[in-house]
Amino acid sequence: MRVIFAGTPKNAARTLEYLLGGGVEVVGVITRPDSKVGRKQILTPSPVALLAQAHNLPILRTKKITDSEFELVQSWEPDLGVVVAFGLIFKTDFLFLPKHGWLNVHYSLLPKWPGAAPVQNSILAGDKETGVTIFRLDEGIDTGPILHQETTIIGAEETSGELLERLTLLGAKSLLTVIEKFEGFVSNIIAQDIRVVNKVAQKPTRELAKIDWQNQASEICQLIRAMNPEPAAWCNLGDTTVRILRARMVDAGSISLVNTPETGRVINLGKRILIGCGGKTILELQELQPAGKTPMPAFDWYLGLRREFVVLS
Repeated sequence: MRVIFAGTPKNAARTLEYLLGGGVEVVGVITRPDSKVGRKQILTPSPVALLAQAHNLPILRTKKITDSEFELVQSWEPDLGVVVAFGLIFKTDFLFLPKHGWLNVHYSLLPKWPGAAPVQNSILAGDKETGVTIFRLDEGIDTGPILHQETTIIGAEETSGELLERLTLLGAKSLLTVIEKFEGFVSNIIAQDIRVVNKVAQKPTRELAKIDWQNQASEICQLIRAMNPEPAAWCNLGDTTVRILRARMVDAGSISLVNTPETGRVINLGKRILIGCGGKTILELQELQPAGKTPMPAFDWYLGLRREFVVLS
């Protein structure tokens, strides 16, 4: 089967690499144009473009499909299209360009969490499980009929970055299985019941990533995990910013404290850096990143402050 692949970031490149390793005939790749990266703003190809170059695959770099680009993709004579994190809604004529349409790999159990950031939103909401969905693209946003789903448990301390790594591999394996046994999966395709959609997975903003220490420790912990690595949960120490990268829940009954720390107050208890949260709950800070510095263990950060009284806001 002649396959075209559309995608841009690292997880898309890993999926493409898995398909190529599985013997899928990829006849062309569509990805976003080169972008400026780093402090020096060096124009850099996307991870998908770099991989396609390494395999001498035809590449179309674009943000939209014009008539000339439509003709180029048509000349590749695709049987099937695959989309992984490309970020463009295809028009109807392009949806039907490949003989068998387009498949999308989505990192949630649709119809739950359609949209741009399902991994972050599932952790933020406190979901216990998630998964991957292979579905056929239609004109809606992640509303097409489902060919296959795989479920996985979300780890109690798993971050969005770690979960995406797992889901990327799970999604790539599922996609390869669907392509290899395409007719069988198509014969059992199931329409989504979009009436059960509870929320669209919007991409988190920096404002959403701001920690409110008045919230319960469990909510703050979910926020920290969900925002790692991007945009990263943050708070203020005086007039500077601190990113909180990792933290864990603390059972107040398991530690020797006369009083629970005041909300936002940071204390050192036997080299464990604890902070008071809403409802007299406690969080242990594990890793953080002060403004302008590299990530570091919370204990090293605390010692470097050389302060008796530390409050985050």
